[in-house]
Amino acid sequence: MKKVLIGMMAAIMMMVIGCSSDDSEKEDDKEEVTEVDAKEEDKDKETDEKDKEEEEEIDKKDEDEEKDNTYEGTPLEDGEEKEDLTLIVSEFDKEAGFTIDNSDIYASIQELIDEDPKVGDHDDISFYPLDVIEYEDGGLGLGILIINRLNKPIKNVAFDMELGMADGEMVLDEEIVLEEGYIGELGVNETMPFFLGIDEEEMELFYTLTESNLHLEVDNFRIDFVE
Repeated sequence: MKKVLIGMMAAIMMMVIGCSSDDSEKEDDKEEVTEVDAKEEDKDKETDEKDKEEEEEIDKKDEDEEKDNTYEGTPLEDGEEKEDLTLIVSEFDKEAGFTIDNSDIYASIQELIDEDPKVGDHDDISFYPLDVIEYEDGGLGLGILIINRLNKPIKNVAFDMELGMADGEMVLDEEIVLEEGYIGELGVNETMPFFLGIDEEEMELFYTLTESNLHLEVDNFRIDFVE
């Protein structure tokens, strides 16, 4: 409040001094005021132009980023079929020494794919629940296939998944992050399994799921494309 009062008093004093000056001083004051006003207008104009340029640069940057993250699909032509799916080993399992030939789990998945090599929605990422495995320490893991039918390889996948009964009981209801260090890169028309820890109660619920009561929903999907 004190600063405001001082400012107001200074403005009043300038007005009084101006009224007591002669005509030449008035004219000089007028020219000085006009010059100051012109400079202020130029300064404001430069500031507005600078702000406008910065806004345009930000808008262009946002458009470029949006374009980079926009996926442009390729619909199937008339009579065109999806390519056969190829099973690959995740980066995590590779480092553990697993291959399709030396792993019973991967061999079983390969048999499923051989029975239906066209599985997976065209121009999309699909998920298929597999089975529950038991680890050496007694823990349980639910296997899920991730299938890439987009027209670009992907990595660093993240999403929210709900898997359970249509009436609301859930086996899974969580955010899932599959980083490049875990899955590596998933190419076009390729698939791999990933495993999520569950308990015995969730396993029992999983084995009650059928096509008629299954609820599987994926939201907030985020991926990086491999250039």
